[in-house]
Amino acid sequence: MSRSTPTNPPNRSAVARTDGPGFGLFEIFAFQWGVALVAHTAKGGDLPLVKPHELAVTLSGIWLMLGPGSVGRLVLASVVALVAVAIELPFVTNHWMFMTFTHIAILAAMGVARLTRGGVDRQEFFQILRPALAVGMILLYALVTLCKLNGDFLSPEKSSAAEMYSWLTNKIPGLADTTGLRLLIIWSTLAIEGGLPILLAIPATRHWALLIGWAFHLILGFNGFYDFSALVLAGYVAFLPDDFAVRLHRGLARRPALQRLGDALARLARHRLTFPILAIVALTPVGLNLAGLVREPVLVRVTILAVRMLWVIQAVAALLLYLIAVGEEPATSEPEPEQMARTRFGQGLARAVAMLLPVLTLFNGLCPYLGLKTESAFTMFSNLQTEGDYWNHLFLPRAMRIFPMQDDLVTIIDCPDPEIRARAEAGNRWVEFEFRDLMSRHPDWSVVYEHRGVRREVPRVGDDPELSRPTNPILRKLVRFREVVPPERNYLRH
Repeated sequence: MSRSTPTNPPNRSAVARTDGPGFGLFEIFAFQWGVALVAHTAKGGDLPLVKPHELAVTLSGIWLMLGPGSVGRLVLASVVALVAVAIELPFVTNHWMFMTFTHIAILAAMGVARLTRGGVDRQEFFQILRPALAVGMILLYALVTLCKLNGDFLSPEKSSAAEMYSWLTNKIPGLADTTGLRLLIIWSTLAIEGGLPILLAIPATRHWALLIGWAFHLILGFNGFYDFSALVLAGYVAFLPDDFAVRLHRGLARRPALQRLGDALARLARHRLTFPILAIVALTPVGLNLAGLVREPVLVRVTILAVRMLWVIQAVAALLLYLIAVGEEPATSEPEPEQMARTRFGQGLARAVAMLLPVLTLFNGLCPYLGLKTESAFTMFSNLQTEGDYWNHLFLPRAMRIFPMQDDLVTIIDCPDPEIRARAEAGNRWVEFEFRDLMSRHPDWSVVYEHRGVRREVPRVGDDPELSRPTNPILRKLVRFREVVPPERNYLRH
């Protein structure tokens, strides 16, 4: 393609589309979102894909990766993921919670666009979703940084960042593990995670934010957190230039070998046998386990290692393509007047509905301070404590905790489960809501516990009218609290 033919507009109010490359920001986002879906289900301590809803998420992610130009595939993947979340709640990870909010925004915005306009172009739809995704990513970084501003995260002996660095020293020979290096890692983590939302929000510094963020999340991905890193790379598409696809097309045209490789991969993705073959590959670990040919722990390690390495390769390829694109001159053509008019018509309501993503993200991130929950609230590896008598944030006041659930703690003195008894003997306590839920699921247990200064001995939980009563099923789906560890043991926890 020659330099005179790009049609992708340089301004943000225009629709990012072009007839030249045959793809735009929507396709780039959809592909990376499919990668994030697959990375999510291929990460964990159990054999991936054993559960039907996990398999469905994986297959929908692969289907989306193979056809990222289809709005229908993105909608289908979003529906499948929301069904999976409804099954898994409240036991969902932090990145999966953010992806859930994104799926809600995608479906809501698409529904409004279809109702008010009768349909929407895929590039136009990404422009509808894009502001919400960008604000959501900025808020995610800000909330993750906010919860790390506590005394324990800043401690080289307790900090989760320091502990994760020690993991890296075990994987890379020659890396030292000293107090000075731990402090450097702690403050570097705060500087990167705290600086990225600012750099992303400013157009002039966005390029450097993407490069720094890519390097940071590549390290995290290599250290095992490729599921969260895959989500972030998909979110970064919201910050790419409007004419990114045109510039990438130009850059690849100047590199015939890469152009041919890209064309070959595109043809392979469109082949009717590609999806069945990849589906069989995804199911192979489960089949080997069910057949008894390979033990599950070995399959888990091999599967996670394979997906991690594939993700690292994909992340490096994404950086290469980004550098090729930004090395090209910006496109200069203007959008067609009819296209701009069509973009303005009816977009406002759909964009407003898409803002559910940052609104839900903000509320979810504030829950630990409000007293509503401490799990799946973007507090991962932060050392934050906001339960009971513990409050270790540097400047947010305890008065923010306006809901009482986290104030009501239970001390288990004795119970039949040896693991729970060991954690209780180490000083762990339980939020009363979690304690009652635990007891209601084990009616044959006996338990001795202290609650609000009163010691109780229950020979059989199922015979106790208070402990045998199930928790509210809706509330159980929405909130979850971590075990409350004593401050002196507030080390690395997800």
